[in-house]
Amino acid sequence: MARPYPPYSNRPNGSLFIKDSGNSSYKIYFTPASENNDSVNDVEEQAWHIADLNSGVKSFTIYPFKITVTGIVAAKYNTLADITFDTDYPENILPSQDDIEGILEMEFPNVFTKDYNFGLGFRKDYRQIANLLEDAGVEHLYIKAFNRTSINLSKKEAVFNSRDLDNIAKHLDRISNKARKVANYIKIETVVELFTQLVNGKKAGISEANLQTAIINQIKQSKRLSGNASASHEKQAIQDIALNSSKILKTNPQALAKLRDNIETVSLQALIERFKEMLGQNLNESKWQKMMEENPFIINMAFGSPVVKIQEQAYIGGRKLSGQGEKITDFLFKNITTNNAAIVEIKKPSSPLLAARPYRKNIYAPSTELVAAMNQVMDQIYNFGKSIANIKENSRLNDLETYSVTGYLIMGRSVADVDQNKSFELFRGNSKNIQILTFDEMLTKLKFLLDFLQPGKLLVPAINTSTIFTKADDLPF
Repeated sequence: MARPYPPYSNRPNGSLFIKDSGNSSYKIYFTPASENNDSVNDVEEQAWHIADLNSGVKSFTIYPFKITVTGIVAAKYNTLADITFDTDYPENILPSQDDIEGILEMEFPNVFTKDYNFGLGFRKDYRQIANLLEDAGVEHLYIKAFNRTSINLSKKEAVFNSRDLDNIAKHLDRISNKARKVANYIKIETVVELFTQLVNGKKAGISEANLQTAIINQIKQSKRLSGNASASHEKQAIQDIALNSSKILKTNPQALAKLRDNIETVSLQALIERFKEMLGQNLNESKWQKMMEENPFIINMAFGSPVVKIQEQAYIGGRKLSGQGEKITDFLFKNITTNNAAIVEIKKPSSPLLAARPYRKNIYAPSTELVAAMNQVMDQIYNFGKSIANIKENSRLNDLETYSVTGYLIMGRSVADVDQNKSFELFRGNSKNIQILTFDEMLTKLKFLLDFLQPGKLLVPAINTSTIFTKADDLPF
């Protein structure tokens, strides 16, 4: 364990004495260096009781204390008497001083001081947590991995879930970092101001009002720099990057690449949240069609080859893709290598994929809605093939072919029941020219892509992005 004094310091550390209390319970005493005594006969009289280890119930309790500059040991808090956390220390083994130091270093939460030579309790940066507990009259605090954070005023005790405690600590760390930045900016400006006054033969000084103004201005600046920029600052930042992108690419390509990656990741996270939110609502087909019109790369992920969108709401039974016709498809894509066309039809997530009741034992038939949707797509493919010559001539789309048009049907939610899932997979696996994808599968593909864009966080097999994005207009961001 790291000691509080550097190697060149002659100041010694205190010592621990461990007493076996029976039943796998041990009392830990601390004697500061100034009071070290080789005799342990009266250690309970001379030393300070700082902790208890109970390896039977896997708990370690500290009694918060502080050491004054004169070396006097005293209770750290007025009311908070003890803090207990879980430990994996083995049962029926008398701990040594190194064992106690190991428990404090490895198992004690990071919000607490871990070196008994400094005292034990909340670290200075997190004293506000202790103040809250003290104000509530809490005497006993428990840190638990699986219990809910709670407080019982009648028993004068509180429980902190370890994850909740870490989360609070992270928020306090961010505040401390921002405060240090603000203080540093103010100190720099103050030095410049005072030095300028002295050089100009003036008496150096800054009024209290000016100091308060400087603090307020720097806090505002810190907020803008930390992600809360005003609309005008956001606009200016975007303009600056756009005007200087070529220069940045030459002088600092890593920073530009990181900025691009951050934008892509944040944008994709927002899109995933929007997708999940829409799944929780009973939206009609037009809402989903509009969403995918705005983000066509979502549909691109359904294909196994590089594709590009031709048009949404395409008239594939008339004279032009954009003119009047008998048959309309939600989206028309083509393979950019072979020019072969593909049709995409979007239904609702709430549309059932299977019949409600089994056709035979453990066998489910496709729902009426699914069969009708597939017939609709097949009819679109049929009419598109008949009309392709007129469409190419009238729409000037000479690079569009109908060698083997594939239909893509996005519909329904994935089924959890084993028998239903088997019936669905057997059905769609035998569909020759129509690929059926559920909305849950589309969401999963988005999550896969997000994992791919986050270095070091790849939890699932990566998607081959070369088959997803084929030109700038199809990129997600």
